[in-house]
Parts: sequence; C-alpha cells; structure tokens
Amino acid sequence: MEDSKITPEKRFLTEAPFLIVVAALTTMPYWLESTWISIAYVILTAEEKGLSSLTYTPGETGFLNSLIDIPKDHSVVTILPLGFSNEKELSKPKRRDITQIVFKNRFGERVF
Repeated sequence: MEDSKITPEKRFLTEAPFLIVVAALTTMPYWLESTWISIAYVILTAEEKGLSSLTYTPGETGFLNSLIDIPKDHSVVTILPLGFSNEKELSKPKRRDITQIVFKNRFGERVF
C-alpha cells in the first residue's frame, strides 16, 4: 500500500473547511434516488462557484446519527467535503464528441 500512496487517512475530510452530511428521510418514496439527484445539484453548483467537492460514503454511518443528532428515520447517504482545491490548476478531462455517446434505439446504433 505504501507504493500506491493509498492510506486510511482521509485528508479531503480532515482538511476541508466544510463537510456537508447528506441524510435522507427513508420513509419517503424514492428517497435514495431523489437524494442522489440533489447531491448532484449541490456538486454542480459548488463547481460553478469555483469550489471543489466529491462524494464520500463511509462504510458505517451510525456514528454520525448520534454525533449530529440525525433522527432514526433518516439515513446518511454521503459526506461532501467542500472547499477550494489545493491543486494549482485542475485539469478537465477531454469530453467525447456527442456522436460517440448518443445512440438510437440500441446501444451502438449511431444517431448521427
């Protein structure tokens, strides 16, 4: 693990100025799907404002329920660290052309 630089330390959590704990009311219909859609909007809005974030889902989330008084009928979905990136310049991945990713009727059947 030392060569891969993978460690149990989560600096993106401990050094972030803000942590957003996202919890959802599990008695609502489609609660998980709706919550992930909301998470996507939060991340997109943060990026639009020049902030950085990512989703982190710890294996065990019960400690958060007691730590920040989350009701028992809610479930923690993810933690979003939020802040400015410490990287000088974030490289944006090259986007594929729409003709490579949009298909008609069947996967692989080109629209264009």
